[in-house]
Amino acid sequence: MPRAPEEGSAHLAGILQKNFGLISNILPRMDTREILAAVKAEVSRLNKVVALLEGGAATTTSPTPAASSTAPKKKAHKWTAAEKKAMSIKQKALWAAKKKQKKG
Repeated sequence: MPRAPEEGSAHLAGILQKNFGLISNILPRMDTREILAAVKAEVSRLNKVVALLEGGAATTTSPTPAASSTAPKKKAHKWTAAEKKAMSIKQKALWAAKKKQKKG
C-alpha cells in the first residue's frame, strides 16, 4: 500500500535522522524528489572534494581508488614447525607463570 507523500517524507526523514544525523524538522516539509535532488547534489560536491584531496581533477563521476590500494600485497608469513614449537613452549611458560602468580 503506497504512503501519502507527507507520510513518506516523514518516514524518510526519520531514517535519515537515525542513520545520518540530519535535521529531521526540515525534511518532512520537502518532497521526496527534492530530498533526492539535494542528496545527489551533496554527493556530487563530496566527490569533487575527494578528487581534489586525492590530487586529481574534480569530476562528477566516482573517484578513482587510492594509490595505496594498488600496492602489491605482502605474502603472509608461514610458520615453520620449529617456530610453532618455540611459540608453543613460550606460551606455555607464560600460562604457567600467570597460574603461579595467581596462586601465590
